Amino acid sequence: MRTWDKALLQETYARTAHAAVSLEQFADDQHRQADAREREQARRQLRESLQQRAHEHRAATELAAAKEQLQRDEIRALRQDHDRALLAARDREERQAQEARLWRTGQAVEAQRQARAHPHRGASVEAGRQLEERVAQLLERDGFTSVEVTGAPGDLGADVTARTVRARRVVVQCKNYADRRVTSTELQRFGGTFRTVHAADIGLVVTTTEFTRAAMAYARQAGIRLMDGHDLRQWSGGMPLALG
Repeated sequence: MRTWDKALLQETYARTAHAAVSLEQFADDQHRQADAREREQARRQLRESLQQRAHEHRAATELAAAKEQLQRDEIRALRQDHDRALLAARDREERQAQEARLWRTGQAVEAQRQARAHPHRGASVEAGRQLEERVAQLLERDGFTSVEVTGAPGDLGADVTARTVRARRVVVQCKNYADRRVTSTELQRFGGTFRTVHAADIGLVVTTTEFTRAAMAYARQAGIRLMDGHDLRQWSGGMPLALG
């Protein structure tokens, strides 16, 4: 082999070796860059994941705080409603007590006036009690429940109380008179107490005589049921009482 051929071959080998080394270095550089990009991407994904978790934690914390505040507001509103209901109940009880005192005062004044004007008129206490007990017996006969004779001084117009088959509360006032009719004034006193004081659904006034026209007109306006002497005799004779 000639000298110049050897030199050319050696130079070719050297260039090839250098190219191989350069290619290997290039490949290593590419791998390092790829690894760096992967590490950077992994770090970025980790940061994003941590940020997302932090955001979710803040959102959950804010939601829990909002729920607690809502519960506190609801509890406060319930307490306020309860306090208002208690105040309203106290006011209602005070009004009812005042009405009862006024009614008792009016009853006492009227009784004194009647006693002075008509010392021998009207039924005796014993006769009135007999009528109340008779009314109670008739109510029980017709299927009323919780029948109780309550007539006494200061009864505020409730001589007999009972409940219908539908559990409606009935308050009965008995007027056992011999020679006079029940007046509108007497019914007005009963009308002012049978609902507000006795919490009755039905108010019934029973008399052994009759009612004046003014009394009957007031009863229609106030929703008071009336039973005069004729109706009482029919009821005692077996006709059932239907009050609903």
